[in-house]
Amino acid sequence: MGLFLGIPYQAIGIGLGFLLGIWAFIEADTVKGRAFIGTTMITIFILPVVWRRPAAGMVSFICWIFFGLGCYIFLKWRGEFPWR
Repeated sequence: MGLFLGIPYQAIGIGLGFLLGIWAFIEADTVKGRAFIGTTMITIFILPVVWRRPAAGMVSFICWIFFGLGCYIFLKWRGEFPWR
């Protein structure tokens, strides 16, 4: 614990993935795209509740990271970031 100084890296990763997902949801052009993004977010959020195993939290965290990366790539591809 000394090296990490008590910083909740998992909560930061989930928060970034969630915020990028909301941004991608707003920027999506079609209803189908918004439905896919919303359904994915709900599924990842509900996963640890439905699947009561010790590994469910870690699987959910990994899914949030990949989801956040996918949203980042989507937003970068669309040119929504002011920095390049």
